[in-house]
Amino acid sequence: MILGWCEWLMETWVSVGIRESLWVYPMLHFAHILSNTLMFGTIVFLDLRLIGVGLTKRRVSDVAEQLLPWTWIGWGLMFVSGAFIFTSDPVRYYGSFFFRIKMLLMFLAGLNALVFHFTVYRSVGTWGDGKAPGRARLSGAVSLVSWILILVTGRAVGYFD
Repeated sequence: MILGWCEWLMETWVSVGIRESLWVYPMLHFAHILSNTLMFGTIVFLDLRLIGVGLTKRRVSDVAEQLLPWTWIGWGLMFVSGAFIFTSDPVRYYGSFFFRIKMLLMFLAGLNALVFHFTVYRSVGTWGDGKAPGRARLSGAVSLVSWILILVTGRAVGYFD
């Protein structure tokens, strides 16, 4: 069923246009890399603060308040550019081992973020300037490792599949 949808998508004018354009596909990758940099960069700073390695003189809530809007902008641009990149050759991406691992990791990273924000982060106002609670530190570590692996598997898609 999914493969059939990918085959249909590959024949659409959008997919053909991206594949046949001299500039669109490279520009989509450029946008994807920039948006990944924005999103990953902001996530790294927040995760390091949660772990207790960086920005330790600032409250977690202040770091999150300043970085999360930029994280969401990066995520939105990353999603759109990634969707168009996928559209350029959906059958190849569907069959790619590394693409599937990347999607699984993105799902897990998103699930980790949802659980964090709807549970332990709700009490961020009581954390003060000190260490984040153990569950918050764990969530930050899982997020950091997940996003590093997402970037690695994303690059692997272009080189090994």
